[in-house]
Amino acid sequence: ADFELVVGAFLALQEEMSIIELMDILNQTNRTRFRRTCLNILLDTNLATPTIPDKPNSSKQKYVLTEAGRQLISECVIK
Repeated sequence: ADFELVVGAFLALQEEMSIIELMDILNQTNRTRFRRTCLNILLDTNLATPTIPDKPNSSKQKYVLTEAGRQLISECVIK
């Protein structure tokens, strides 16, 4: 997995966004590869969640940090 990419996506997901918006921010062009090497890791570790969980392939699907993900960010922020 691309560690920097996963961290970048994690930090970018401060608000809900689609996979396209997320890929755009991170300068990624291959959706399949991005999903496999980055997005699925955030989903599998419960740091991010789809906004429409019962329709994973919806064109309106967006992703957002879970409560655990937000908590991790707030703990990691340098005060």
